[in-house]
Amino acid sequence: SFMGSFVLLLGLTRQTGVELVDLIVGLGLGLIDLGVWITGIPAADATAWALLLVIAGALLGPRLQRYGENRVHTWGMAVAYVIFIYATVPVFPVVWKRLVEHAGASIGHLGTILVSVLALALGLRAWRQARSEGAAWRLPIVAIVIGFYAWLLSAFDRHPAERLHLLEYGLMAFVLCRALRLDLPPRVANCWALGLTTVIGFGDETIQWVLPQRYFELKDVALNVAAGSLGLALTALARGRTREGS
Repeated sequence: SFMGSFVLLLGLTRQTGVELVDLIVGLGLGLIDLGVWITGIPAADATAWALLLVIAGALLGPRLQRYGENRVHTWGMAVAYVIFIYATVPVFPVVWKRLVEHAGASIGHLGTILVSVLALALGLRAWRQARSEGAAWRLPIVAIVIGFYAWLLSAFDRHPAERLHLLEYGLMAFVLCRALRLDLPPRVANCWALGLTTVIGFGDETIQWVLPQRYFELKDVALNVAAGSLGLALTALARGRTREGS
């Protein structure tokens, strides 16, 4: 009946609202944990790392200048992101466990929300770009890419933390492609970016295989490749023809 459907919808809306509040509160508590951890770093350790970075910059800076500021900055961002991904492999289970303690089961929505918002935003831009360029043939491709994102998000319902791979390695492929496009044609840059993303994702799983309580899983390697492929496809569609040669 109409009344029964209304009550069911009201209940689902209320449950969703409660879970979103739990997620926001949990993430806030997680940020507080991060702040406490940062303030707990000994001053001597922080100073040592800062000096190390200054020395590295002083040694590498003059040698890198010949490559141009834009190239150094773009590749620096890509390398820094790869280092960040590898550095978080040992600590991610601890971080995720703390977030689960703070947010409960609602933390499982984090990957879905982040990936969905970004994918839909890029998808909308790609849709508008295709229409403005009169490239109607791209519209079904945009829909297919968004559909693959939706399918992968639902496929990892039992392991919600793995949904974040879609964000991590989609962004990985993008930053690598952006750097490679400085010297390579777009299609060649896309191929190299996907290849490097695959190798980096394999390295990620290899690190997990070495660590205690972590496992090497081929399905995660495949997920990383899928994430990189979808990320490259969606950003290329969003970029459109007008900036293809830039």
